[in-house]
Amino acid sequence: SIHSSSLESVHLALNRLAEKGNVLGLISEIEINTTKDNKRKYPLFKKIPFYINDALEDYEKFYPDGLVLEYKDETSMNMLQNYRKEFDGPILVDVSEVFPFYIKTILEEGADGIIVDTDKVTKNERYNGRHAIAVIYDARKAINDYYKGREGDDEDDGDNAILVIAGDVNSSGKIVKAAALGANVVGYST
Repeated sequence: SIHSSSLESVHLALNRLAEKGNVLGLISEIEINTTKDNKRKYPLFKKIPFYINDALEDYEKFYPDGLVLEYKDETSMNMLQNYRKEFDGPILVDVSEVFPFYIKTILEEGADGIIVDTDKVTKNERYNGRHAIAVIYDARKAINDYYKGREGDDEDDGDNAILVIAGDVNSSGKIVKAAALGANVVGYST
């Protein structure tokens, strides 16, 4: 658990990095209280656990730039549908627990991006013993297959869902490989 003083330090460090032109963001379940003089200069995505079905107003009071939903089951899909109707910002869905299933359905419901944690996926039965590269490749392929043949399916136009890769990307070589395989965003989790 992160203490509030540690979280404030993270907030200050991210603000400084953003001021220097770094492209970054934060996904957090913990609220970051910012003062009028110390506003966020980086995007904040509010992570909503799958077992909590709170109203969107409960999350909007923290002014997130986006939402992250964990996909577990049909309840998760209902949450995505409800939040999509009310929230104009980007919604990313973490499919690490169910990967490679449900990506098409999630994109059909209006998700703006898919998050895959390669550490979690390579530990499940289907990918056990396989490398993170296989996971990244399959995730990008699933997104591309969803958009193939649709109007405006040009991958360079930015209208397709983004792929966020987390997990086994803790070195520059792994980050470069993830980007080369089609990850739009490479995240580091603590």
